[in-house]
Amino acid sequence: MKGRWKASEENHQKKYLFFDLLNTGHHYQYNLAVMKGVLKGAPSSEVTYYSSGLEESRQAELEAAGISYQRAVERRYHRYMPSMLVRALLLLQVLRFAYKHKSVLHLLYLDTLIIPLVFLIPALRGMKITATLHWYPPRESKRRLLRNLLRRQHLDKLIVHGDYLRKQVLELTSVEQSRVSSIVYPNLHPAVVQETVQAPGTHASQGAAESVPTLLCFGGLRYDKGIDLLLEAAGRLSSQPFSILVAGREQDFTRGDLEQIIRDKGLEHKVELCLEYIPDHEVPLYFERADIIVLPYRKMFSGQSGPLTEAAARGKVIIGPSHGEIGYCIERYGLGVSFRAEDISDLGDKIVYAIHNMDELRRKSQSSEYKALLSPGIFEQRYFEELAG
Repeated sequence: MKGRWKASEENHQKKYLFFDLLNTGHHYQYNLAVMKGVLKGAPSSEVTYYSSGLEESRQAELEAAGISYQRAVERRYHRYMPSMLVRALLLLQVLRFAYKHKSVLHLLYLDTLIIPLVFLIPALRGMKITATLHWYPPRESKRRLLRNLLRRQHLDKLIVHGDYLRKQVLELTSVEQSRVSSIVYPNLHPAVVQETVQAPGTHASQGAAESVPTLLCFGGLRYDKGIDLLLEAAGRLSSQPFSILVAGREQDFTRGDLEQIIRDKGLEHKVELCLEYIPDHEVPLYFERADIIVLPYRKMFSGQSGPLTEAAARGKVIIGPSHGEIGYCIERYGLGVSFRAEDISDLGDKIVYAIHNMDELRRKSQSSEYKALLSPGIFEQRYFEELAG
């Protein structure tokens, strides 16, 4: 029954099997919220998490929540094999497990499993498989494979994050609308910051004025997330009062890379680097401190954004690309301003606009209806309704 935490006796007795090989960053917290939601909706159901490399503390957390953990068996020879083939072999393991235990299988991160799943189509017969797609496939070849998986009903149902992505998938596949559902990506971090946790260093301690707005760029330093584009744009705004806080792990860009750009652009007194893994309990500190959240993502970034969710939940002003799900959310719900992706000049202009109109933009963001949609409770309930249906 929609809108209530209620399931049929049949759903209470179901066995649910969730599969994801990624447990870094926000992946684990997201997966845990999904599985807790199913148990909340159907307390008598059996829920199992099939994954690899899970820390003992997280295994204990699953056990405390009533979730079984099944470790994917990774062989030594896997290290010498192409990653796509390894994923296919591990996926075959979970398919066998699901078949043996008569479980409903949900693939929590279909994005990396589209090709392996196609390899294993003969093993999918007679199984109910649902999946979550986080990104619209950037390559035409993967889009064709996704279309075939849905049209031929190798996948029963697909969950995406956002109306924009749902529309894209429906237009691509032409399947019944009920088979593709959108669930808003939730805010999985607490809104209240613990007083015992020390906040990250501030530019005030380096002599910057308290009134200078802080721009936050949060997340791993991947190429598609465009930290270099933000620094390039900021380098053109020498007369503007702002500071930039960059928080996240070194990946495609290293500390050395960023420090070189910072020197070249004369930003030494405007940029602070916190290049390390940010524990979940510290994440709110960075967003609470910031005035404006900048998502300088390249065109290839087509999914939803965790930092957008964190910022929207706190009513922060967001600057993000105008394309895809992010642009749709910013413009549809009044969360800030959007720029033309990879256009450094336009990004700089939008930063200046946001700084000069921050109070007005903040009022709109804080009153946005989008905030109410970010509730973890709503997220859990919606997931249960889709998987139990």
